[in-house]
Amino acid sequence: AYGARMNYLSPRPEWYLEYWSDRIRQLLEASVRDRQLLPEDRTVDVLFHEFMADDVATVERIYEAADLPMTNEARAQIAAYNESHPRGIVSAIRKTPCRSGQGNGRFCRSRIDDTDRGASLRTRAH
Repeated sequence: AYGARMNYLSPRPEWYLEYWSDRIRQLLEASVRDRQLLPEDRTVDVLFHEFMADDVATVERIYEAADLPMTNEARAQIAAYNESHPRGIVSAIRKTPCRSGQGNGRFCRSRIDDTDRGASLRTRAH
């Protein structure tokens, strides 16, 4: 939708929401449906919170399942990428408490907030 605003007089963000929601649903359903077609020892389930906690260990598990060597060069490339793309540099996702009758009772929608901390990280990173 962001790019469409440059190409169309009247972009329809809801179309992109519908398209990508349906596309992701189709991909997830196909993944679940076809899971048994893949050899168990060549399949890795990656949970987001585990990846975020230790991305290098997650990549090492994927390499192992793919029977690829995790070389020092690969480790150096991952480290270089992580160094040049620090987390939280541009924005942070924050949960906002709900007002009575909104959301699930604990948190409403997450919002992306460009923080001063992010601005200072950007300055140090470049």
